[in-house]
Amino acid sequence: IGASLSSAYGADFICYVTPAEHLALPDVEDVRMGVITARIAAHIGDMIKNDDREKDLEMGRARRDMLWERQFELAIDPETAKLIRADRIPSDAEVCTMCGDFCALKIIKENIDLAR
Repeated sequence: IGASLSSAYGADFICYVTPAEHLALPDVEDVRMGVITARIAAHIGDMIKNDDREKDLEMGRARRDMLWERQFELAIDPETAKLIRADRIPSDAEVCTMCGDFCALKIIKENIDLAR
């Protein structure tokens, strides 16, 4: 949160903190997680500073339309997004893993013409 606000108020450099901070020397995965977290903070700061939410709105539309490949393209960490989807894919590949058969977006898409 602090890094996001610092970025929003003009900080040009954000340090990352690893999960191992002050507990042990970080390993490669700790560093990776720290960098991803810092990228998220910088993204939030940039949205505030530049008043630009278009990429997040585009991600929201990709989620709404269940465009998995587009979500991967827009993700801050595309590799992890792809791994999660591949590891937890539901029996119906058109829905997310949270809702499954009760996916509200799929039900709406099948029953309501949103184009009109």
